Amino acid sequence: MLNKISQAIADDWKQDPYYLLAEKSVDFFWGGGGGKIPFFGGFKELDPENIVELACGHGRHVPKYMDDAETVTLVDVNQENIDFCKQRFSGNPKIRFYLTTGNNFQGLPDASYSAIFTYDSMIHFNLIDIANYINDAWRILKPGGRILFHHSNYYGAEPGNFYFQNPGGHNFCSDRIFAHLATVAGFKVLSQDLIDVDTGTGVVKGLGCLSLCEKTDEYFSTCEKAREARTAHAVALIREKMKQKR
Repeated sequence: MLNKISQAIADDWKQDPYYLLAEKSVDFFWGGGGGKIPFFGGFKELDPENIVELACGHGRHVPKYMDDAETVTLVDVNQENIDFCKQRFSGNPKIRFYLTTGNNFQGLPDASYSAIFTYDSMIHFNLIDIANYINDAWRILKPGGRILFHHSNYYGAEPGNFYFQNPGGHNFCSDRIFAHLATVAGFKVLSQDLIDVDTGTGVVKGLGCLSLCEKTDEYFSTCEKAREARTAHAVALIREKMKQKR
């Protein structure tokens, strides 16, 4: 369940002229945006066999990758967007639809998907919702599965700012914060590309970030080894003190 602020963010994207405008530029976007958009390079690093698109909106990206996928799962927080996509892709047996609560993939099966991506949506999300999505993404991905998440790199926001009070509607987050959240969730961060954003009043350098991460067990193994080393060190200290008292 979303808190009131997160729900307000979701409600802003039930019906919006953005979808029509973005549809018109989708070919330019997938072509690399004149070298300014790193998305396509990151997308090529994903296995699209069983792919999930988070915050799919009206599904403008789907025609660009659906032929390479065995299954496509479109996820959105707004029923209006899910209904639009159902009508748009009616009759396509490989496309599935899932209405999320806005911060997790509850209802989708464990270890079943090869990749999850989202672009131009997570930049607006509250940080707590990003953390929840990252954690649940690890659950539903197959071993070695990857996430490609486009998120904010704006950490100069006043505490409590609503997202549209910040440049380009970018909520509070950063590349390092995202990398930490992904790492402790069990992901290996493969790359992070900063994105310059034209906010309408000027270009802000590195306002966005595109993070590519892979599901592994390396972090948990590293933590366990560190805990074992700490325990061994503590035991050694206790034994040394006991010897000194004899």
